[in-house]
Amino acid sequence: MRGNNKGLTLVELLVSITIAGVLIVAAFSFMVSSSNIFKNLDIRKNLHMDSQLAANLIESYVIDCNENIYFSGDSLFVINHESGEYIAHVFEGSGNSLNYAMSSAKKKPDGSYSCSYKAEDFICGNLENFSVEIFPLDFDKVSFVELKISLEKNGVKQDIKKTIALRNKVTTKIVNFEDNET
Repeated sequence: MRGNNKGLTLVELLVSITIAGVLIVAAFSFMVSSSNIFKNLDIRKNLHMDSQLAANLIESYVIDCNENIYFSGDSLFVINHESGEYIAHVFEGSGNSLNYAMSSAKKKPDGSYSCSYKAEDFICGNLENFSVEIFPLDFDKVSFVELKISLEKNGVKQDIKKTIALRNKVTTKIVNFEDNET
């Protein structure tokens, strides 16, 4: 500024606006970046919570199983013998959701089981993969079950693997099922 002028020149005004613009763009970029980081962390937290809740729910049925456990395709069958009848708890990964059904089951003369069900009780969404491994692999008496659940949303993936030691020794016989979804 010159000594006698009491205002800004055009050059000083343009320099001031440019500096303010650079600061605003930097602040906005920082805000957008922080928002994206928070969004991804929030998605990861929600996926972790959903997968943990699903695994804990399945564990509560598997750990106390007293009759039969069988996994086929994308369905886990947990069959209990309660009050003289067989009850099948079915966990089915269908589409991108994990669903639950409970129905009665029948034991066949060859030791296998049959049941019909409609898995419509929602457990969790964003399902990418649901699998179960049964140990030991000789299928005589099961003592461990390894559960794997993978969830994915907006490119963020959460995997959980849970090994469940059974309280009772159970068998793993084929379950013939009829999915009653129409």
